[in-house]
Amino acid sequence: MIHFKQLIVQIEEWVGPNLDVLGLYNLKKLQQISKTLLNKTLQKYIPQLQNLELELFKEDTGILVLVFNNIVFKIYTSDKYKSLIPILDLKSSNIEKIIEKIKLKNTNNKTLYVTIVEKIIPMIICRDNKLELNTELCRDKIYEDNKMGKIDDSIFSVLQKIHEIQFSHGDTRLDNIGIKKIDDMEYEYILFDFGASLFNNDNNSEKYKNDYDTYNRSKSLYLQLE
Repeated sequence: MIHFKQLIVQIEEWVGPNLDVLGLYNLKKLQQISKTLLNKTLQKYIPQLQNLELELFKEDTGILVLVFNNIVFKIYTSDKYKSLIPILDLKSSNIEKIIEKIKLKNTNNKTLYVTIVEKIIPMIICRDNKLELNTELCRDKIYEDNKMGKIDDSIFSVLQKIHEIQFSHGDTRLDNIGIKKIDDMEYEYILFDFGASLFNNDNNSEKYKNDYDTYNRSKSLYLQLE
């Protein structure tokens, strides 16, 4: 069984001083998530005897993202997290699933927030510096679902919920839309990465329209990829 102490040591070795981006001097603070073992919910995502591998580490404005082979840690500054609470609290099968939320203090006694979310496989991947449709899952099924309008229905449903709470996503390209395999014949399409999302305080319809326009342009371009 994986202990959090082991997990923290591994993450520290992987990302080291880059954590200072958020003023988090030492990731041992994440031990506040659990003083002993990963709980049963997380064990589903980090099974026993599995070796965690860091696949991607990126820093965005106010967010530090650690992508492992089957789970993602997102560390937020307090201001960034609070600005996104309405979106993070949305419930939909077509939005990335938050497994746990954790509040902690860094060494400067500033509040940070951690969300642990399910790993989403993006529709678009970059291979040899070229964008292409993800072939890890059934590529033909993506084209079929596109013709049937399933991808549009999934994403438009999520955007409607986001716009109803006066937010815009801000970056609805296909590389921020993921695929979740339900069974051999069924996929769900999931919108993720809300780092560019903003509250639309003047309820400007053009900002909502831009989400749809960005998605449609992106889909039209990427679905032509060979």
